[in-house]
Amino acid sequence: MDRFYRLLAHGYLPKELPPIFSSVAFAKAIHTEGYSKRLEAKKWQRSCSYLLQQKPHYKRRLDIIAPHAIFKQAHIIASNYKQLSRAFTNINGNCSCPAFNRKTKFRRAVRPYAIGIGYANRKLDLRARFPMILKLDIKNYYRSVYTHSIPWAIHGKKYAKANFRAEILGNKIDKAIREGQDGQTIGIPTGPDTSFIVSEVIMCRIVDALIKKRSIKADRFVRYYDDFEYGCETEDEAHRVLCAFEDVLREYELETNSDKVKIISGPKQIESPWLFKLRQLEWSKGIKTDYIIEMFAAISEIAEQYPNDHVYRYFLSRMKTCIVKDAAWSAYEKILLTILQENQGNAKEVFDQLVAYRHIGYPINKRLLKEVLDRKILIQLRMGVTSELSWFLYGYMLFDLTFSNDMVRRVFERGDVPSRILAVKLAQTHGLSFKAEVTACVRDWDGDVLNSPEWLLAYETMAHNWQRRGVSVPLHAETKELYEVLIDKQVSFLDETIITRVEIPSAFKSKKVSKQKEEGVIEPDNPDIMKCLLDEEDDDSLDDEVAEASDSDEDEELDNDEE
Repeated sequence: MDRFYRLLAHGYLPKELPPIFSSVAFAKAIHTEGYSKRLEAKKWQRSCSYLLQQKPHYKRRLDIIAPHAIFKQAHIIASNYKQLSRAFTNINGNCSCPAFNRKTKFRRAVRPYAIGIGYANRKLDLRARFPMILKLDIKNYYRSVYTHSIPWAIHGKKYAKANFRAEILGNKIDKAIREGQDGQTIGIPTGPDTSFIVSEVIMCRIVDALIKKRSIKADRFVRYYDDFEYGCETEDEAHRVLCAFEDVLREYELETNSDKVKIISGPKQIESPWLFKLRQLEWSKGIKTDYIIEMFAAISEIAEQYPNDHVYRYFLSRMKTCIVKDAAWSAYEKILLTILQENQGNAKEVFDQLVAYRHIGYPINKRLLKEVLDRKILIQLRMGVTSELSWFLYGYMLFDLTFSNDMVRRVFERGDVPSRILAVKLAQTHGLSFKAEVTACVRDWDGDVLNSPEWLLAYETMAHNWQRRGVSVPLHAETKELYEVLIDKQVSFLDETIITRVEIPSAFKSKKVSKQKEEGVIEPDNPDIMKCLLDEEDDDSLDDEVAEASDSDEDEELDNDEE
């Protein structure tokens, strides 16, 4: 397994970006070129910010770090993974220890060790054994990590401080992360799998310190990322454990989130109670109009009761296993567009459903869909840009909707970097003249643009020649070699072929195959064709979606006034 390639290809860009953004071509180019010191940056870079819309008034900042930064971070981590993995102890309570995926067709390079029902079972075990549970997490964990604490976690604080200038692994990772965030020592990037690995090294060492130095028992805790639960006999014991935890966190320049510290007793919930209510609904094939309307009414009421949980997202995930009847499609399509208009970050799940139904021949009301997307884009540009803007633009690509020059101009003026890139791509696709606006932008850039938060837009402009002839994107002498290699190998971080390779749920593949067999399009008993058309879904996929849907972490909340 080539961990370096996988981290670059499947663990670089935030998974929450529209799938047209891909780093596979980048990984192939770097892998072919081979690691070389000459391609490393000799200058600090800054990442593009991407505000992830997860619920109303809650936006989580993700980072699209510069290629020099991921190049160096991934190489150091992959080359020394055996040493780093020593921190991932065999303590059952550490449920989010990293594990490299062997299949990465629709997954990340790295995943947590225990997810979904496995994590829930561990929490249930604590409740069965102890009368009280201490619940806590770390305040703004990724954004609070002190990068100099990375060598403390890998080598021990005393040794790391005595060798703070030495070429030891912890110092190399510390430096590589700082170089990718303008030299800042507070925080690590949110998005790449390299940060996930580093964060878990620190968290596992914190757990080790609690067990070895603070008499915390290994079989009494469950941890998933920075969320902890600990089984206690008495309330006094819970307070003692909390103090021990806070003491160890201070050693790493971290602190607990005081709003989320709880001591619970009795048969308290493990998962959100609304999950049980939704599971009681009839998830069957051939849903009729009256039932889908009644189902939506029930789900809307649940969503109103639990505004901080992703109720609609879970509903749409469950609908991957169901197919509404032809006569019910018009009603269900309107339900999907109603959910799309909620400020909940559900564009991906809505589009997945629309694509799946298009796959089996159900008509898409493009006029109505375009009307919704146009309205949502204008709201984003007026009220504050989030990840939804780039997803709405991606929707235009998925469903081949017309896009006006005026809309391109508005997005290019006020959008974030991913949405500006997609706007230019849409203009190009629809034959709209937009080179003058891009050229004006290029002329405003200085030689440091490819090390700035606009690096991705600048690179894609350079890679696709979006500007007018005779005008070029400036390259800084200390970072240009890697970009020159990427341009020479015709690398783009846009993969347009993904639009024709969208994942289709198994239920919809089966429906299409059955229909084609009836119509005589394919041979009824051809096992080779059936094997190609019907890929089995991962049994754990729904567990993953449940865990994500019920995650209501609000540590990094950004209201519109704070943007």
